[in-house]
Amino acid sequence: MRKVALSNSNMVLLFRVTVDVLNSPMMHFSKHNKKLISKDKVIWREIAMLGSHSLYKLARTIVDSFGLDFDHCFGFYRPANIKFLSEAKEMYEFFTDIDEDPNPVARPVKPTKISSVFLKVGEDALFYFDYGDSWHFNVCLQEFLPVTSYRKYPQIVQKFSGDLEQYPVFD
Repeated sequence: MRKVALSNSNMVLLFRVTVDVLNSPMMHFSKHNKKLISKDKVIWREIAMLGSHSLYKLARTIVDSFGLDFDHCFGFYRPANIKFLSEAKEMYEFFTDIDEDPNPVARPVKPTKISSVFLKVGEDALFYFDYGDSWHFNVCLQEFLPVTSYRKYPQIVQKFSGDLEQYPVFD
């Protein structure tokens, strides 16, 4: 019997996704979001994804896990600690998929498998959602796990803190 080599694409990738409170302006305009910050300080989700899932599916899962509407463009950028998107050495943008004034150096998110982007534990990226309201998330690969046949993926494994308010009511 031949041994089949496992690759990241047929593994489960466990991510910790943390809201970058300082660089997400809507965290400071919404009374609800301000309460989350004062109560919990850090807001995160742990998400299990198959390596064969796309960056698009990862983006949708992140947005859904925080209770936001998946109604804006987004991108993944490296290194994760950049101050300006133009500083990114590696970028994957939804604009490239929809051909809406794409950045010539950005790669698409729909065909890109997460296993081809996150290769080792500890790798991270900035997930930037909604270029108008500027939601910043740090996405960090925590570990590789074997696929469990009785689980559905993607899966929100753990939540710390409540859902975010995307569209606060201004007085």
